[in-house]
Amino acid sequence: MAGLALTFAVPVRADDSATEQARKHYETGTQQYDLGHWDDAIREFEKAYELRPDPSFLYNLAQANRRKGDLKRALDLYKNYLIKIPKGPQRAEVEEKIAALQKQIDEAAAPKPVAPGLEPSAAPTAPAPIPSPAVPEQTATPSVAPPGTGPGPQAETTAASPPVTQPDQGAPVATPPGTTTTPVPAAAATTSTLPAPPRGRSLRIAGIACGAVGLVSLGTGVAFGLRARSLSDKVSGAATFNPSDDSNGQQAAKLQWVFYGVGAGVAATGAVLYYLGVRAARTPPSGLSLGPVVGPGTAGVSAMGVF
Repeated sequence: MAGLALTFAVPVRADDSATEQARKHYETGTQQYDLGHWDDAIREFEKAYELRPDPSFLYNLAQANRRKGDLKRALDLYKNYLIKIPKGPQRAEVEEKIAALQKQIDEAAAPKPVAPGLEPSAAPTAPAPIPSPAVPEQTATPSVAPPGTGPGPQAETTAASPPVTQPDQGAPVATPPGTTTTPVPAAAATTSTLPAPPRGRSLRIAGIACGAVGLVSLGTGVAFGLRARSLSDKVSGAATFNPSDDSNGQQAAKLQWVFYGVGAGVAATGAVLYYLGVRAARTPPSGLSLGPVVGPGTAGVSAMGVF
């Protein structure tokens, strides 16, 4: 395959782009949570959920709203999280938070007793305390799952992802004397590594695309061949020689073989790429990836490898 052009290219997919944006919003939200900027953290987690509706982001939003003091909003988000993942390993913990929040909301809504000698309007009231976050004894790895199927807190640990301590676990960190630390948000326990695209899929798609281009080129060659034959018959049967028809016929004959050659080469390239894609899906990962390169007057394959 000496006629193939080798370049370096990386395919970009719209789905991967949305996942990467969701990861960035999650990381920004986690930073804002660490700083105690609850509104900013909520805004970033909401953007991440809009891009990738993973139930784990609902848990993060519930945590941030609970720390902010918006108990009703946090209660609704915890309930929505259980609807999405009814059999998750943290169900008992979330149910405890729901029960505690519901009790606080009910106590805040109940009429306050009035001390003797005080008017009802003068009765002192105290704001409902916000409970400190629970400390689950487990760690998980971050991941953003496909919409509707996100693993949330029960995501399994993968070899490619470093373990991350859950936000409520309160892992000790080095701090200067006289300073305090803020709990890490629960986002780490509820997200996992980005799913890798199916192996060999890009190669198969590239092979199909090259095959289609090759067929179009072969069809164009057939069209020029028919035109060359028609002009040849016209010149042979004419009473007088017509140089224009003869020149056009020779040009059509040349283009016929040019398109035949290009079509056959691109179609063969497509067959090779499709075969490599099928084989890649059945074999362990390799250090080489291929992709098509099609442009004005150019047809070839891009290759990227790690050696």
